[in-house]
Amino acid sequence: MPSIMVTIFFGSEEWDGPLSLFDMMDVPDPEVLACMDNYHVRLIAPAQMSDEEIMKFQSSLREVMLFIKYSKDKENLSRLPFLYIMKAKKDGGNPSFRGVVSYL
Repeated sequence: MPSIMVTIFFGSEEWDGPLSLFDMMDVPDPEVLACMDNYHVRLIAPAQMSDEEIMKFQSSLREVMLFIKYSKDKENLSRLPFLYIMKAKKDGGNPSFRGVVSYL
């Protein structure tokens, strides 16, 4: 069974680090690089994702990522319950008060 490693960046700022092994190293010799595998980072960074992309998650990771994304933005952080209600309605559900409160 194949496996895929994914890295989740839990910072509220944008990721500014390298995204591959070669980006992490300073190897000027192309012959050396030709003998190496360039492993790429499959990065999930909430600060760089749209709300629509984050809302596609089907677990509580969705709420965690929205909170991380807006943790330094009080205005948008306060609208997260509204996003929950709109997502539930779009999916054909009826968001309950209990669901909204648990979302907070």
